[in-house]
Amino acid sequence: MNRYLKQICGQGKVLLEQYQAEGYAIIKGLFTPTQLNTVQTVLSIFHRNWQKANQAFYQQHAINSAYLTAKQHLNDEQRLMLFEFICSDKLVAIAEKVIKNPAFLNTQLFFDPANSEKNNYWHRDIQYDFSHRQQKAMLESGPSMPHFRIPLTSEKGVEVIPGSHKRWDTPKELEVRIEANGKHSYDDLPNSRILEVERGDLLIFSAKMLHRGVYGNNRFALDILLVDDDSANLRSVSQDCLPDRKMFERLANPIVFERAMKARRTKD
Repeated sequence: MNRYLKQICGQGKVLLEQYQAEGYAIIKGLFTPTQLNTVQTVLSIFHRNWQKANQAFYQQHAINSAYLTAKQHLNDEQRLMLFEFICSDKLVAIAEKVIKNPAFLNTQLFFDPANSEKNNYWHRDIQYDFSHRQQKAMLESGPSMPHFRIPLTSEKGVEVIPGSHKRWDTPKELEVRIEANGKHSYDDLPNSRILEVERGDLLIFSAKMLHRGVYGNNRFALDILLVDDDSANLRSVSQDCLPDRKMFERLANPIVFERAMKARRTKD
């Protein structure tokens, strides 16, 4: 473990305290240009191939794609480069400060919308599958749903309401989020904070919190989704998004994928 990584991991308590209190934390300059250049090359290939396969959706609606490690848009060597980055020592060591036993769930790629008229929108990721009652219960307890975001360009990529990962919406926040009483999900909210990040940084934020994307400056960011190894969400992990046996043998520290595989075997 290099000196910088030892220093970062030594700050684990501070990192965890900030994440728990505000719902996010930023680690400056974690990744080297060489690491990012390799990853960006692969992500650019994925993005071009994904755009070709989803042209209408991309032109009108898309702000992100997912399942980057699947076989559809990348060859095995390109997938292996992503797997190596995801299970790199520095990323796993930091993830362990936030999640007890991190396991791989998914990947996403965030970019600017092709449709310049598309507005950003306040949301919580949990709102799409759960009722208000269930959402409230999830805010009071349960996993924090961290996203590990690696920006490939310096950007103002996310605007958040600090601390909202632990509480329900204020009346105004709820009206805006669900577009009630004439409000719009793109309306500004008080007490928001734009999280400016630079190429090389790592942003960790809870997807349960109120947040919205900030478009512009050629946004291009990789989100890695890791969860605790006992998460029920691991049952939905696609085998197609995981390394095969030969790839496992080439990975130095495949623990996050091994935990995902174990969860799949338990499901089966």
